[in-house]
Amino acid sequence: MHRPRLEPRPAPPDDAAVGYEDELRLAYAVALNAVALAAAHRFARRRMGGDVIRRWIDAGLIYYLLQYIVIGALGMMGLLSPWTIGPLALMLCALLWAGSGWRREERNGRNVAPLPAEVSRINRAAVIGCFTFIATYALAYIHHQRHLPPTADDALTYHLPAAVQWLQTGGIGLFPTWFFNPANAYSPLGGSVFMAWLIAPMGDDSLVRFVQLGPLLLMFLVILEISRLLGARMATAALVATAALMMRSFVNQVIVPKDDLFLTVFCLIGVMSLAGGRAEEKWSPWRAGSAIGLLLSMKYTAMFSLPILLLMADVPLRHARWRRRWGWMIAGSIVLALAGPWYVRNALLTGNPLFPIDLNIAGVHLLTGLFATGRSANLGVATLMGGTSFYGPPRIVMVALVIAWLAAAVVSARPVLRDPLARACVVGPVLSIALFTLAAPYTEVRFVYPAIAMLFGCAAIAFAKLPRAGDYIAGGALFALVAGTTLAGPAPNPKPLFAVIALAVTILVTIGSALPLHPAGNRWLWRATVAMGAAFLAGYAFVFWTAYLRQYAADRSETWSTIYGDAARGWAVVERDVPPGSVIAYANTHFVYPLQGFRHRNRVVYAPVRPGLSALHQLPPAPQPLAGEQIPAYFAEQTRQGADARTWRANLVASGADYLFVGKSGATPPPELAFIAERPEPFELLHDNPAAAVYRIRDAGALDD
Repeated sequence: MHRPRLEPRPAPPDDAAVGYEDELRLAYAVALNAVALAAAHRFARRRMGGDVIRRWIDAGLIYYLLQYIVIGALGMMGLLSPWTIGPLALMLCALLWAGSGWRREERNGRNVAPLPAEVSRINRAAVIGCFTFIATYALAYIHHQRHLPPTADDALTYHLPAAVQWLQTGGIGLFPTWFFNPANAYSPLGGSVFMAWLIAPMGDDSLVRFVQLGPLLLMFLVILEISRLLGARMATAALVATAALMMRSFVNQVIVPKDDLFLTVFCLIGVMSLAGGRAEEKWSPWRAGSAIGLLLSMKYTAMFSLPILLLMADVPLRHARWRRRWGWMIAGSIVLALAGPWYVRNALLTGNPLFPIDLNIAGVHLLTGLFATGRSANLGVATLMGGTSFYGPPRIVMVALVIAWLAAAVVSARPVLRDPLARACVVGPVLSIALFTLAAPYTEVRFVYPAIAMLFGCAAIAFAKLPRAGDYIAGGALFALVAGTTLAGPAPNPKPLFAVIALAVTILVTIGSALPLHPAGNRWLWRATVAMGAAFLAGYAFVFWTAYLRQYAADRSETWSTIYGDAARGWAVVERDVPPGSVIAYANTHFVYPLQGFRHRNRVVYAPVRPGLSALHQLPPAPQPLAGEQIPAYFAEQTRQGADARTWRANLVASGADYLFVGKSGATPPPELAFIAERPEPFELLHDNPAAAVYRIRDAGALDD
């Protein structure tokens, strides 16, 4: 089969900007998110009630739910594009806006759980100050890392490439993770849904790199609310929440495009929705169903968080609103609607909703998959208690949390039996961490982030029992301990400077919030301040945004070369010499995101070399359980098993590839290099180094046998 080929078209001299394209894209992204958040907050304020903390928690959940529905609905219909996201999002925002205007719920009416008694100016100032500190610290961190490209393995392998592929094809399809863990291809990818929301209007990864800033700030409010429900005073709860977020496990994630903080915050909102009097609220089934549905839409490792929620499963049975008003049906239907499509797709494609997991319990084969997971040999309690990794909690912090857990277990021995929230805080982390320690295939502490966050709830339980002012001292000490370990930890080195900036801004904002001004005057003062700040940022972006993008695009190749060496130099050749819009076939590598180009215009494909193989689920099952460290190498070898030159050339022609990128890592040389050496005429070598080779396919017709 001969396919006529076009000569590569030269790239424009400057593809970073055409007119005011970059500024307009930024304005589109900011406006889209601002309208979505405003509509979500209006609905939460007027229909769901509660104080400002509860309103913003509900607004945050609705905001992410709206993104998920927009991207998911368009993706399932095959209509996903930057130009369809805006209209559908605006339609849903209009419905939220109109729905919120029918009538306003009473703040403490029968449909809203009673609010904590303390609402003094001091407590308000404490909450505002703590939130300002963590927000300013995170933003300073982001500003310092603004030229850092995505570097996490998962982000380069499937989180970002999947989102880009969906936008290129218009539909949410399966993104195969060749030469990596097949589970990442079939796992739910809710995190990539939120990434697609930010990539679509921008056309690059300038904003999506910091996609986890939103869930980090939402986590502050949720942990604060959980601490209040556990009996802590508002100022103490704010200190506990700030301490939790300042732990490097959480705050470090603001520069990583992944889904760990999304999973954590949705689990915490699910716990909060089933806590105490909040389960009696009118919107509790809707809130719980949405949070749990989004939790199960993140990834398979959500299973490590399920014990926390299962400890609260009796709550709907004990509350009349859930029994009499179809609460179970409402919550269950929402969970199925949000998470179900991922698992139904797997069931239709492979017959196993949890594919590629092979499930065998007590000799009974329940699900057939590619492999059964084995416990990592490097996994143990020391993984949690002595971690020094980017994602792991510091040892001294975990010791402090264990002490807080022991204190909470002592003071809440009786409440644990009757209070589901105390039970989830005291017993839930133990079960979650035990399941992780006994069964996890990887030594990834981030799989139990919800359990670690719930341990801070144990600190709130213990602090609530201290004498007056003792809780403030204990909360401040916990914050100082956690912040100190983060500031003294590994790079980036300017982290203490971030804290100084955050502290200075916090002092100014806290003093301003505590000024004894007339409420109306205070409100207009803050509105004017926000308006002036927005005007300044808009002007700053108009002047510097395009220059920033050009500098970032130039810097990211250098940064990747520093981290990934020769492989990244091959990526740079693709970025520089491959015309946008090309189809790039890859082999023996799972880092495919850099091949898609800065503007995400290249399509990446894999041409199998194994006869009869066209999809991951066609690989033969592993004969024995595999730990996480064994999975990539095992399936990479299976992918290359029986490599056949004729099969590869036929698949390469069928893929429509214009270029070929071959990684050279691993003990076994990739067979594609031998196939090229046998018939070199169709290929033009553009770059070769010890880690990668880049070819242009000059004549696809010469590949036909």
